[in-house]
Order: sequence, then structure tokens, then C-alpha cells
Amino acid sequence: MDNKDLADLLVNLLNGLIKESDAVRKDVGKLIDARVVASQETINHSTIVVGDNNGLGVLGLLNGLVGGGYIAAVYDDDGSLLHFIRRNL
Repeated sequence: MDNKDLADLLVNLLNGLIKESDAVRKDVGKLIDARVVASQETINHSTIVVGDNNGLGVLGLLNGLVGGGYIAAVYDDDGSLLHFIRRNL
């Protein structure tokens, strides 16, 4: 399985989790939005994606597993999680 196939699998699994109920979708959205301050070694990692202010979140870690930057969360205009996608890089 290559990185794109793994990213597709993770996106499908994540979307399967959140389609079951709005409460689950909202909770997963909160988890996806959470960040910890990453160490310099994590910031310099070749595939883990670290965001603004050195914030590391779940998607940054998952993107590290698939080679960086493929998995993204899609939000509505109010900032609520809608679903996940695999971006083509």
C-alpha cells in the first residue's frame, strides 16, 4: 500500500466515524482542532505537519504517517467539521 492509498483508507475510516451522528462529528472536530506545542525535532521531522505557532494536531500526525499533507478536514462557514478529504499534492 502506498501513501496515497493509506491516506484514502484513513479518510474513509474518519468519514465513517463521523457520519454516524452529529455529536460524534462535533467531538471529532474538537479533537482535530486541538494542538500541542511541538518540539524542535518534531517541527523538523520530514513528514509530520506542524502548523502555526509550532502547533501539532491529529491531522499533522496522520499526515506524517502518509508522507505529509494529504489528509485535510473540511469545515462549514461556522467552523464545524463537515468531512475529511485526501488532497492531491
